[in-house]
Amino acid sequence: MFSKIERVQTSTHIVNQILASISNGQLQPGSLLPSERDMAKMFNVSRVVVREAIAALSLLGVIQKKWGKGNYISDNINLSLIRNSVRHLIIVREQEVIDVIEARMAVECELAALAAMRRTSADLNRLRKT
Repeated sequence: MFSKIERVQTSTHIVNQILASISNGQLQPGSLLPSERDMAKMFNVSRVVVREAIAALSLLGVIQKKWGKGNYISDNINLSLIRNSVRHLIIVREQEVIDVIEARMAVECELAALAAMRRTSADLNRLRKT
């Protein structure tokens, strides 16, 4: 008759609110999010909780972190995907985030090695300019 109630991390609620704001058009691609400190005050949570939510959204490709400039809604975000999937993009357990990070590390390390092996002098010049 009754089913178990899942305990959801506070950061998941923040993720859901940000996704809902994107879905309903309040946040647009390229929009700057408030600072972690300001978001912590808005949500009445610690900055650690806000960082967890930002990290989860960054892993999903929803948020772009620009060091020293802030966190932005990704320009490459597929808004129709967000609108159709907002209820299903919930990261419930910390272990799931760790699994995703480990998988990305494995893939991205291999990609970095391939990029290093295949680099050209033009690639090196672009890196120097950057």
